Amino acid sequence: MLGIFSSFDKHKAKANLKICQSRIGLMKNKTIQLVEKTKNDIGIVMRANKIEQAKVKVEILLREEMLIEAYETLGCLSELLLARFSMVETEKACPLELKVPYYFNLLLI
Repeated sequence: MLGIFSSFDKHKAKANLKICQSRIGLMKNKTIQLVEKTKNDIGIVMRANKIEQAKVKVEILLREEMLIEAYETLGCLSELLLARFSMVETEKACPLELKVPYYFNLLLI
């Protein structure tokens, strides 16, 4: 029975990591634009004295800012994996300490 960790193609893995990096960048940029729009919306709503709507928008803003930080962490993790990919290429199988970050990044693809 072949599990998820049993087969490892280093060329496919490197390509997937590069794709993952570009998607993380796109999602991060999209979220940054949404944060900027939300900040403007909060100002408009506050000027209209709609405090409850402003509170909801601030909650959304905080959630989106945490998401940006998560994208930055994932981007750093992808860069780390690509930087250490020479170590992966010399081994027959993916090293255990890099399996979890690698397959976690694959979930984004």
